[in-house]
Amino acid sequence: MNPKQKPRYGLWVLAGTFPLIALVLYLAFLHYLGHSGEFFARLKNSRQLPVLISVFIIAVFLPFAVYILIRLLERWKRGKAAGVGITATAKILSAAPNGKKLVEGVNEFWGVDLELEVSILGKEPFRAVVGHYVPVMDIPRYQPGNRIDIRIDPGDRGRITIL
Repeated sequence: MNPKQKPRYGLWVLAGTFPLIALVLYLAFLHYLGHSGEFFARLKNSRQLPVLISVFIIAVFLPFAVYILIRLLERWKRGKAAGVGITATAKILSAAPNGKKLVEGVNEFWGVDLELEVSILGKEPFRAVVGHYVPVMDIPRYQPGNRIDIRIDPGDRGRITIL
């Protein structure tokens, strides 16, 4: 996971449900005033009904579609970044929590700054610090002294992807 990634699905859910909430409140207000019968009669005889239904459907589903496209694009970028570079191993020298936390559904990820000693075959080992979100169930894997597989960009030693 990208350490800079923040969950933003709440905003998209709010944007998608806002038209539904507005419609329900409007209809409840009309019912309270006693005008709901004439509203539905006028709407039934209107030629604009298909247009109104289309606009309403777009207003409800467009935020969800945009959210899904953003998530797919992020996943594609992550997969593309993981495919570029040299596979190497790294020894974890230290793992310090950075206070960040990410929750996706029932899965919880804790933000950790990992100090690594990166070993590339045929090259001198070097140290690097990587921010990473660790699944709570995988915390034992990220203890100092353990080795992990990484992918590193040969042109930029700072671009490290943990596999």
